[in-house]
Amino acid sequence: MKPHHLVLAGFGAFTKRAEVDFDRLSEHGLYLIIGETGSGKTTIFDAMTYALYGEVAGNRDKQSVASEYEDRDEPYVEFKFSHKNRHFIIKRTVEGKNPSDHSITEIDSSGKSVSAITGKSNIQKYVEDLIGLDAEQFMKVVL
Repeated sequence: MKPHHLVLAGFGAFTKRAEVDFDRLSEHGLYLIIGETGSGKTTIFDAMTYALYGEVAGNRDKQSVASEYEDRDEPYVEFKFSHKNRHFIIKRTVEGKNPSDHSITEIDSSGKSVSAITGKSNIQKYVEDLIGLDAEQFMKVVL
């Protein structure tokens, strides 16, 4: 799995919309994510894991990933990644209760939708089958 782009808002340390463009970072090869304690390094990985599996590492409740600040944006994540020459966009609304609040869409090279799946558990199962790792394995191997 290769990350391409991450958008998160109201999530952990990121009260407002923030983006990480992994493609731009990787133009120069290997890159390092650094910063002061509390600046959001772990939150970036939590957001990717939450997008993929609806879970985060550690013993935190899924709902605790929402920023605790009063002026936060509606908490959500959007993660673009590729795997085996296929491209995907996952969107999850942290406090979303409707199946449509959680979706994974496969896109073609022009960005058009090829297929889409909604619902928390449907996405988790799809990602497990796609990547070949469940959430616990992903957190151990990748994080």
